[in-house]
Amino acid sequence: MGCVGDAPNTRATQQVNSMLQSIADLKRYPVFNERGNRLGVLDDVVLDADDWSVRYAVLRYDVPGAPQKLVGVALDALTLDSENECLVVAADDDLLRRANGMTREAPPAQPEPLITSPEH
Repeated sequence: MGCVGDAPNTRATQQVNSMLQSIADLKRYPVFNERGNRLGVLDDVVLDADDWSVRYAVLRYDVPGAPQKLVGVALDALTLDSENECLVVAADDDLLRRANGMTREAPPAQPEPLITSPEH
């Protein structure tokens, strides 16, 4: 798939030894749509305090000409491109512009309903 735009360059010597990723590492990754347009960065993840499972990722949507906002994104709507150090979201810019957004102080229990995996 490969991210485009201002995604970091691939490091040929970097080897991915495992599919485990640190949240701290992922938080700096830019997020692109499937057409290669940069939409923002992974800002955070929301955990379920009962069982410590990850509920959803939080995209800091930051596109010129649109207000910056935080958007909850289902994990299955994101694809990790570890080679290019970015994430690809299965949502277009128009969908994200229409998303309600969220606040850190009162995160919703579920991600934005418009941004889920195409299979769901």
